[in-house]
Amino acid sequence: MGKNILRLSPSGSSSWLKCTAAPAFLVSLQDELPDEDNSVYAAEGTLAHDNAAECLLLGFDDDLFGKNTDMKDHVQGYCDYIDSKRTDGDVMLIEEKLQPWYLAKEKAYSEKEIVHVTHGYSDCSIYSNSKLTVIDLKYGMGVSVQGEGNTQMAIYAMSLIFKLMKTGFKFDDDAEVELCIYQPRVIGEKAAREWKLSLKELRDFASSIYDTAQLILSGGETEFAPGETACRWCDAKALCSAYAGYVLEESLPEETSAALSTEFKLMLPDIKTLPKEDLVRLMEMTKQLTDYLAAVKKHLFFLVNDGDTSLGYKMVTGLGNRTWADPAAAEKYLRAKFKKDEILVPKLITAPQAEKLLKKTKPSTVTIKKFDSLVTRPAGKPTLVPMSDPRPADLSDLEKEFEGIGEDESVLPTSLAGK
Repeated sequence: MGKNILRLSPSGSSSWLKCTAAPAFLVSLQDELPDEDNSVYAAEGTLAHDNAAECLLLGFDDDLFGKNTDMKDHVQGYCDYIDSKRTDGDVMLIEEKLQPWYLAKEKAYSEKEIVHVTHGYSDCSIYSNSKLTVIDLKYGMGVSVQGEGNTQMAIYAMSLIFKLMKTGFKFDDDAEVELCIYQPRVIGEKAAREWKLSLKELRDFASSIYDTAQLILSGGETEFAPGETACRWCDAKALCSAYAGYVLEESLPEETSAALSTEFKLMLPDIKTLPKEDLVRLMEMTKQLTDYLAAVKKHLFFLVNDGDTSLGYKMVTGLGNRTWADPAAAEKYLRAKFKKDEILVPKLITAPQAEKLLKKTKPSTVTIKKFDSLVTRPAGKPTLVPMSDPRPADLSDLEKEFEGIGEDESVLPTSLAGK
């Protein structure tokens, strides 16, 4: 077994600053958790960062992106944004390795021989005597990341300040600090989210980060503090009873969640016996319940795939959709038996695909208006939203949508099944 790794990384600060027991809990489970995130989303984010770094260091290169025009456009926007922040005389650092300033040199903590992660990488930093700008590229599109109050960015900034100070560099007393998130793929939001503050304000904000880190490192009294933000990216949430209790307590009626806490048996009363207030609470917690159950399923996949046969489950190869092994040979075979228009069906591209093509031609206002006149958006499925939503209420007939519910548990309305 290798060394225990206590992770107080900048990127994980939104978790360990709230749930101070999480780092040691993860250490205790290190042999039971997957090593790393191998999802396609993680791979896509890594590729975007690598390409962005190369473009910033060596100049923008279209060939890096191949046919991935979306990534090329997003990275180009990121590079242009960085250029807008630079002035003559500035120093720019790309993928700078930074040791968090709250950590000493790597050493063992207490008798447990626990060591900590000693560094992170700042995507881009620009500095002069009068200003420090730290920019972080976020390529994910599911969770919006804000600049103001961002602890990861504050840690990068403070760590770079300490690193520069060790070389003799000095910032002016009235130096400005700008912490920027560049996240171009979140729909409906500007790509850049900025947080501007003075050097003194940054130090004041960072002091509580330092205090919390020292509490954890010294083996002081920590606590579990489950919540949506603290637990979102935690690798151990499927095994954490504190998180399970939080989800159940928030989503279920008190007597049911209490029974679940002790028995851990899902015995919900009939939906008709629940008060309306509890039904609303269940609906509002749907995402967290779904995320929690998905985390449990992911962990069980990991255990079974790792050879655990005690659970009564095994891994098998599922059946994918049938497709042509050789499309050309299939077409030749079918052409000999059927008419051309029976086997080859031309398909018009979608409106969003056409819009992408149109944007590349730098269309005139007249062209855009003509395009818009050809596009319509049909009404979607009935959707429950809070009363604060600006859209007008539409009391549609939902009988057909919910037909079969309660008679066959495999039947779900399409709006609830996510189809």
